[in-house]
Amino acid sequence: MKKFLVIFLSLLLVLTGCTSQSKPETAVPAENDKFEQAKTPEESSKPAEESSKPVEESSTPTEESSEVTESSAPTTEAGAFDGQYLLDLVFDNTDGVESQVYSYAESQEPMIYAEIAGTVLKMISYQGSTNESKIDLTTGQVDMETDLLDMTLENGVLTMVSTMDGMRYVFRQLTGDEAANMKKDFEARAAAYAEDNSSQPEESSQPEESSTTTTTVDNDNIPEIDSYYGTRATDAQLPITGFYTLKTDYSLEYIGVMSSNLDKTYEIYFFVFGYDKDNNLIDKVYGYQNAAAPGDDIAISCSWYNEQEPDHVAYAAYYYDYGDTYTAYADQIEIVVSFLSDQVVMEAINHGDKVAETVMANLLFYNDKDEFQDYRYCYFGIDGLAPGEHDVEVIYTWGEEYDSLMLYTYAYAKTRTTNEIVDPSVLVVKAEYEYIEYGCLYKAIVVENTSDKNLTIPATMIIRDAGGTAIGCGYETIDVLGPGETTIIHTGTTPVEGGPEVATKEYMLKPYESTYYAPVIAGLSASTAPADGSKISVSVTNSGTLAAKYVEAYVVFFDANGTVLDIESGYVSDSDGEIKPGATETKEIWGPSSGYDHVEVYFTGYGKS
Repeated sequence: MKKFLVIFLSLLLVLTGCTSQSKPETAVPAENDKFEQAKTPEESSKPAEESSKPVEESSTPTEESSEVTESSAPTTEAGAFDGQYLLDLVFDNTDGVESQVYSYAESQEPMIYAEIAGTVLKMISYQGSTNESKIDLTTGQVDMETDLLDMTLENGVLTMVSTMDGMRYVFRQLTGDEAANMKKDFEARAAAYAEDNSSQPEESSQPEESSTTTTTVDNDNIPEIDSYYGTRATDAQLPITGFYTLKTDYSLEYIGVMSSNLDKTYEIYFFVFGYDKDNNLIDKVYGYQNAAAPGDDIAISCSWYNEQEPDHVAYAAYYYDYGDTYTAYADQIEIVVSFLSDQVVMEAINHGDKVAETVMANLLFYNDKDEFQDYRYCYFGIDGLAPGEHDVEVIYTWGEEYDSLMLYTYAYAKTRTTNEIVDPSVLVVKAEYEYIEYGCLYKAIVVENTSDKNLTIPATMIIRDAGGTAIGCGYETIDVLGPGETTIIHTGTTPVEGGPEVATKEYMLKPYESTYYAPVIAGLSASTAPADGSKISVSVTNSGTLAAKYVEAYVVFFDANGTVLDIESGYVSDSDGEIKPGATETKEIWGPSSGYDHVEVYFTGYGKS
């Protein structure tokens, strides 16, 4: 559930504040950039754990979990939405293929409960926090302040589709005793939450993400570890210069900061042992880093999964000899950081001569008193970073006022010296479009695959300031584009209010040969017709031999002068999420409210042979 309603629930879930812990002496805030890198690339730096290393194509949905459900047109009758609803399913469409990310049936307790009366939508979280929004009954659109949601109701199913990030939320309408019981349950949660927080100071209107907790550490009470994990390090070998505890609504995380004084490159483990008040060991958790070289500064995190929280903990560092399997490589990675008002934008560049297999940034945030506030991490590169390659990632701080951060870089290399990515020049850009909507800057490119391979295309749009520094990015992935096929890559990013002006926009394409998907775009054709209001009806025919799965039609709307007004999309499919060979399926897609002169239609989708 890694993206569980990031924007949607940020208004609903009340997250706790931060307490203090001292920052290690090495973490002095930089005077200009408000951050300090643990080691410069020339000095060698690397920290991180790989236990949360992403798996390629993990975002690809299973056929069962990503079924597309079409919704009806907006209802214009006053009070038509009235009722009580429970969040049942959530789908994500950020990479162009809709995938299920949440199911109430799989959760332990209800997460979101909604009440609608006339034009008022009241959302209540499982913690009892409440948010009210207004419904435009003419369009069925809800303004959530940070997002706009198109809402429809059909056969007792309330669907909300985000116009900002492609999320789709499916609510089940409650009736009779079920509605009364759910209302009673959430009212009890709200009362309990209010009582628990009655002695706390009034909360800020800005949602807070996490808090540190004070944990008693007893390093004299550390048990022996299975020899598989290697040898326990002495304080002289791996001095731990910082230990931090971070508690959120979903997890309890421990972060250890240390420096390697070992004689060569080792794999490093950081263990945390949790005890109850009677000094009984409850559980142990660990994180690790594949390759740390002598002199490296390291940050490793590990999450506490046991439902019982420890009364006190102990921690220790271990090292394991992997021979020449991994080569420490963080000293070849430069990370250029822009510390903006509500986000940290980082661009990683590989200055070495090998492919960096895993490039990771660990960030520790501090306030103006040098007290630890938060921990975040991110990975760079779809298939590693080849020599000279770069990648951009963003860490959102949601307006939190951090004074400084420490950046720990981690990377390792194996035996590859060249990247196995297809030369991106085989993707010929046929057209480029830009427009601004709801404060977001969108850029789309139309590309043709001129190679003889089926390509999967991860794409990153990067915006830069006048100095060439990355100040934002957006992502999109084309599952498959066959030889000679053309598609559109469309994504956006939000420039920081009051931040540097956007000087350039660029796409970074990193195609690789697809062996999992089969191309279907060449067999698809579309016809369009005006629909009610500002909508357009798109009919898609599949003349190919394979069922086209999760076909998304992108409609580019132009005015009479050829200026792009908007780009909107919708899935066109039958109840199986397909357009079968020889079949035609139709979808109505919303266009600009001011109207349009003409359109172009492009497709994404895939088949399985």
